Amino acid sequence: MGNPCVSVFMPTYNQKTYITEAIEHVLRQKTTFPFELIIGEDYSTDGTREIVFQYQEKNPDIIRALTSDSNVGAWANNRRMLEACRGKYIAYCDGDDYWHDAGKLQKQVDFLDCHPDYGLVHTDFNKLKADKSKLIPNFQKRGKKGIPEGSVYEELLQGTFISTCSVCVRRELVERWQKDAEFSNMRFVQGDYSKWLFIAWHSKIGYLPVSTATKRELHKSMSHPDNLQKRYDYYMSLYEIKKTYMARFPCSVQLKNRVKLIFHKQKLRFAYIAKNFQSAKESYLFLCHNSFPSFKNTFYFIGSFVKSLKWRSRKIVIRK
Repeated sequence: MGNPCVSVFMPTYNQKTYITEAIEHVLRQKTTFPFELIIGEDYSTDGTREIVFQYQEKNPDIIRALTSDSNVGAWANNRRMLEACRGKYIAYCDGDDYWHDAGKLQKQVDFLDCHPDYGLVHTDFNKLKADKSKLIPNFQKRGKKGIPEGSVYEELLQGTFISTCSVCVRRELVERWQKDAEFSNMRFVQGDYSKWLFIAWHSKIGYLPVSTATKRELHKSMSHPDNLQKRYDYYMSLYEIKKTYMARFPCSVQLKNRVKLIFHKQKLRFAYIAKNFQSAKESYLFLCHNSFPSFKNTFYFIGSFVKSLKWRSRKIVIRK
């Protein structure tokens, strides 16, 4: 096989339950061009590793598995996968997600080939809540607002609307992002969000209103940690990414203020969930000085105070 048109990017670690479905649906893609599947197998211990090797043995012309004798972590795993990609485009599918549309790659490559000023195209997707086995089809379509297209950097800075499993992007842009140490920084918990912002600054973003992929929402994942403090830290990391981009690239005062307002509204909610009254107080005071706090904001503020009191009294009882 010559150089593939698309490199499918599939990191995996201890995903034995899902990896077969993820691989099978990539192999079912119907395209007029060759593609490869790069699997970054990060030294799983639950049997994922063996399944990946079996598929590689059966499909040596398509699948290349990258592994090592120890767990290298998500950032190092993604870096070595990117270095192994040969395609003009990269499409993403984590080992616990899958593509239910066999025409996904063809639709996205056709779009990017016809729109050279677009660096990335994503689609609608289904969300599968694995713990409840509840499927939400066309998740993007259910939102109240339409998905922006074209020059979307400012909209993306205010909040992400791109699901990784639905993305196909020009490899050269991902490589430029990877070489920029300020943005491809491992201190950022959500590296994909930083990547999409970088690409949105340098090119247009396309959107196809058809569901092509299924995203699993799992507990104890990076974006849905079971620990309340980790959830709070995850959100704070997202804001660090936004601040880094606003400091580097020209940004209007109005946009910076909008981003800050959105941040403090969401931070207030997370502080309420995490029983962090001090953090809730900081955000509520900011909202009072810069806007009119809603009933919901006030509820989160008061609620965080009540929760923190209960939490403290509970710890005192336990100590006794």
